[in-house]
Amino acid sequence: MTEVDHVARDNANRAISLIEAHERICSERQGHIIQNLSELKRGVEGLYRRFWTVAVGVIALLISACGGLIYLILTRVP
Repeated sequence: MTEVDHVARDNANRAISLIEAHERICSERQGHIIQNLSELKRGVEGLYRRFWTVAVGVIALLISACGGLIYLILTRVP
């Protein structure tokens, strides 16, 4: 083999080594990103549940208030 072939092979091996290191780092980062997205999804689901709990509570309160007003109006003594 010629000197050019050795230099080209060394450069190729160095490039492969750098690419593999980069892929390991990217794989680790992707794992962290997926984990963080999963935690974020759980947080959003919790907020969604709380929102609907509050919404149902407010609706129940308004219905009770309307019912109370209707009762007062219908039972009013003329």
